Amino acid sequence: MHNDAATTTLLTAILQNQKAITKALSTLADWVEKVESETSVVTVCSVRMAVETVEGNRNIIGRCITQLMRDTGQRSEEVLARCESEKAVRS
Repeated sequence: MHNDAATTTLLTAILQNQKAITKALSTLADWVEKVESETSVVTVCSVRMAVETVEGNRNIIGRCITQLMRDTGQRSEEVLARCESEKAVRS
């Protein structure tokens, strides 16, 4: 894999997705916990385990992106700005 701007941009987008998935799963777990049905404990545990996995992977992805940006001489702000502008163009 080449350490170019496209790779860094792609990985940054993946990292942003990881954050969004973590937040969604956490929100779901919080909601299920409030329902307090018989199956809610099992569901909450399952969702919390998924959050831990996603969060662990997000940390790994984040470290890899940081290394790629160092290798390519890019700053995270530049990459995030590019991602945001690409999102705006698609909208």
